[in-house]
Amino acid sequence: MAIENGLVGYYSFDKGLKAGGGTTAPELYIVGSTTQLLPKDGRNEGGCLQFFRRDAASFVLAAVADYPNFDFEATYTVQVWARINQPVAEEMVLIEKYDGFSNKAGWTLTILPGEYGKIRIDGRGNVGVTQGEEGPPYKIDHSQLGKAWNHVVATRTHAMSKGAGHYDTLIYLNGSLVASRVNETATHAAASNRPLCIGARWAQKVVSDGEWVCQQVKTTDGNYATSCYWQEKGARVETKTEYPFIGHIDSVALWNRGFSAAEVTQLFNEDDEVKRVLS
Repeated sequence: MAIENGLVGYYSFDKGLKAGGGTTAPELYIVGSTTQLLPKDGRNEGGCLQFFRRDAASFVLAAVADYPNFDFEATYTVQVWARINQPVAEEMVLIEKYDGFSNKAGWTLTILPGEYGKIRIDGRGNVGVTQGEEGPPYKIDHSQLGKAWNHVVATRTHAMSKGAGHYDTLIYLNGSLVASRVNETATHAAASNRPLCIGARWAQKVVSDGEWVCQQVKTTDGNYATSCYWQEKGARVETKTEYPFIGHIDSVALWNRGFSAAEVTQLFNEDDEVKRVLS
């Protein structure tokens, strides 16, 4: 099957924050001052995103509050090229469209802390898999921090041998399968009204009493302005970021179908050709 089949979003960061691949995916924008778009610091001298402070509310956000093509319920594939710049002391979000507030709808791809860096794809109902629990852990080589790029792919495919309604969730690192959970029957719930986030989670809270809420919004001329509105008691509002990533992220791609092992190998081994096709 052609790599471009089922593609719903592709961000190479070589020409800014707009999506490529002929998709209608929304443009991204940067929130905060400690995330940058670097034009020539990515792989193969292309562009990439740099995240360089954990204590700042800085991340990348889709320019629309909810893009339903990123609501994966049954099958999907998510690709991220990541370069980690420091030891993993806390959980770090690579990419997600996730409601971590209460019902945990949606999906999230994160790196867990420890000497062994574990990659996790997760959602409501224990859908997904954590590397190291159901697959061999990957020991992060600290001598390569800030140097080595890692190719991370999470995919959820139909478990054909078990019939309809059964799924296998798989995580690949640099072309090799490192974790799997097979024959799942649960599906992800759609994270309605949640944006795609790269590099952190946009946290929420419940308003304990009526209050004014202010946030940065993108205007039609491409600039940003502060928008304030009144929220009633019990409403849910964005307040801060959690689980920020430290390092570089490149070539983010999302598909609404599962990938075979051969296709994941192609993504890893034929990176230049994949970028040419998807761009």
